[in-house]
Amino acid sequence: MARPKERTEDDAKGLAPFGRALATAGAAMLTLGLAFGDYPYLIIAVMLLGLCYWARGHAVPGLSATRTLSRREVRAGDTVDVSVEVRNEGAQPVGLSLHDKAPDAFSLEAGGNFGAGWLAPGQRATLRYRLRPPRRGTHPVGALRATAYDPLFLQSAPVSEAAPADDVTVHPRTPPAPRIRTSAAWGRTLLPGGDKASRGILTNDFRELRPYARGDPLKSVNWKATARESREDLRLIVNDYEVEGKKVVWLFVDASPYTVGGTNLGSVFDEIASGALAVAGHYLDMGHRVGFTLFGAGQTRILYAEGGDAQERRMAALLATAMPGEPGEDVQRAVEAAKGFLAREKPLVFVFTLPGRDPGLAKALLSARALASTGRRPAPVVCVTPILPGDGSTAARIVAIEEKAQLKGLERRGITVIRYHPQRAPLQALLAKGVLR
Repeated sequence: MARPKERTEDDAKGLAPFGRALATAGAAMLTLGLAFGDYPYLIIAVMLLGLCYWARGHAVPGLSATRTLSRREVRAGDTVDVSVEVRNEGAQPVGLSLHDKAPDAFSLEAGGNFGAGWLAPGQRATLRYRLRPPRRGTHPVGALRATAYDPLFLQSAPVSEAAPADDVTVHPRTPPAPRIRTSAAWGRTLLPGGDKASRGILTNDFRELRPYARGDPLKSVNWKATARESREDLRLIVNDYEVEGKKVVWLFVDASPYTVGGTNLGSVFDEIASGALAVAGHYLDMGHRVGFTLFGAGQTRILYAEGGDAQERRMAALLATAMPGEPGEDVQRAVEAAKGFLAREKPLVFVFTLPGRDPGLAKALLSARALASTGRRPAPVVCVTPILPGDGSTAARIVAIEEKAQLKGLERRGITVIRYHPQRAPLQALLAKGVLR
């Protein structure tokens, strides 16, 4: 049997199936009473039809609702506490069922986002529950759907949105990558390795304030900061500046529509984003500057090469709000957009993508290497790609053949290729071991 359509506050009021049954019984009693002049039938008919008339004219109660979120920006896997409070602003009691819609990808950890009860005028009802987001992106929590019932459940229940949706931004989680070993394939290049870029001539680019260390020149002491930090004993604070030997790393992250595939718990783009943040976090912790280009979804977006935790937060926010389902520019256009930075900074280049999809990938990587190279020494360019599990279909086998052919072509041209399995061989583990193939 088809489910009756829910009506909203703007719809014309109607009777529920139970109300229509009472109205039909009342009409039958009225007909019999008039036909036989039986007053009991007429009295029962008036009572039944009067109830139906009252239910049809029953006013929808006024409701006020507020939703409170513990956090509006979280990392994948963290929890969000949600509290919803609804108040009956009308002059009559009302039966309510409340449903605060949770995003499809979120899991319900505690409490419940559905409740029902009877609210007297001025009384409040509260929903409290906890959500866990497994994947990055901007997800709406809500809207709150309130279904009102009259005391006798005679009229069709009006459904209204008592509170609009609230967005929660989920940043991709950064896997730990405490060490990335320099492999033999990179040994002949100017690669930022295990040093902290502490050697070299100091520049005028201010980095941070830090405590005095043995060997720091006295001219670098910041006396105002020293006065603020010194209470009972003298604590020297010095100005730390960037050095000329500081290296730059540039990341290209692919958000093309073919990275959308996956499940509700994670997509290919989520794996690519987590890998990019792991590499970026490693080099930022080592004191290097990291630049960033997101391409493939809408307009190409670039973050200038900077250091520090703030740069990692900027990249995480950019990845969290990316919409990989939208069409955008390919990797060749992304390299063209960043060519000025590549030619000036001469960075180590990482490209996170899926091979076999873009026929211009090899040409783009060679262009990036030519721009970042110094003299006859080729700049290192690393193509990082996750290994996707196949379903055994003919289409999957064809894609795997195209991936293998393109990756072999990249290796023949001197591009370093890193393939990793997100579960069996995570990217950070392979980088720490120096595994390239």
